Amino acid sequence: SNGREQPQFSNTTDVLKTQVMTNSSEPVFRITPLGPACLSHIHSQDKVDKKYSSKFHRSCKFLPPPTEIASRCPTDELEKHIMDSYSHEEDNLQRYVMFVASAHSGHSLVGSLLDSHPMMLVANEADIFSKYLGNSEMGPQPLHTRDEMFDEIFSNSVKCALFSRYQHDYNYTIPNGWGGHWIPGKLTVIGDKKGGSTRQKLKQLAKEESNEHMVSVFRDFQEIIGLPIRIINVFWDRDAVYRGSDRFIQTLKDGIPSVSSFDWDNGVYTCGDEASRRALLRNACDFLGVPCDSSVIDMWSSMASCKAATKHVSVSGQGSDSD
Repeated sequence: SNGREQPQFSNTTDVLKTQVMTNSSEPVFRITPLGPACLSHIHSQDKVDKKYSSKFHRSCKFLPPPTEIASRCPTDELEKHIMDSYSHEEDNLQRYVMFVASAHSGHSLVGSLLDSHPMMLVANEADIFSKYLGNSEMGPQPLHTRDEMFDEIFSNSVKCALFSRYQHDYNYTIPNGWGGHWIPGKLTVIGDKKGGSTRQKLKQLAKEESNEHMVSVFRDFQEIIGLPIRIINVFWDRDAVYRGSDRFIQTLKDGIPSVSSFDWDNGVYTCGDEASRRALLRNACDFLGVPCDSSVIDMWSSMASCKAATKHVSVSGQGSDSD
């Protein structure tokens, strides 16, 4: 979390769709988040779905799949359009992005920034790597195939876009961003924001067996993904937690040539000077292989808040493995 004030949404259940100009001949629909209003509408009609109300503000990942609720909110047309668009994107994917980070590193916001890019789809704690291993906190159902993993990422990103990207009681929806959708034919990067759990699982694999075992398991994961993996290491300063993460990542890079990493210094992003912040953002775009014009850099830069970030870190602390 970064401690930012939550954006306010109107109490309407209408989806606002705006066609935007792109290089694609297909229409592009922009999602305006419905927030809790649509969920309240569901809760009033269906007692079964009340089980989600206590968890929603903890994380949008606890929501049911968008197909489960779209028919009971005025989102059905938009949701079907997005799902149909996604089915044509698999051949365009070029890279898989994942995070290694500690709790309170600020990577919830970083994941939302990437998801707001028109060529990236980044889930909010879909916990793909742990589910591949079969020991996710989200449940015992393992993910064995690329299609299962990517469908999970898609479902997570779309529902967090439709009903607001909440995590730990903060709304990480990026205003005017592309969260949960993309320019048709241009979806290039797909991935998951679950840094603490990934770091913990890598640590366990190395500790319980060996570094070689950790590399072997990760290599099998990468082969199923079928894309080069880009790891983002998010940190506040280069403390012991950062050095531990860096060791795991370097071991993976030494053993798997298709794995590379990027250091995201949240101190630079939130409290650095404007030139340093924008350089960090441009370097992140280059690392992920996506173009970032001034509108993207401006949007991402505008979300940085040194005062809020410093206050949050001082209150919550940092350095544990959990998210």
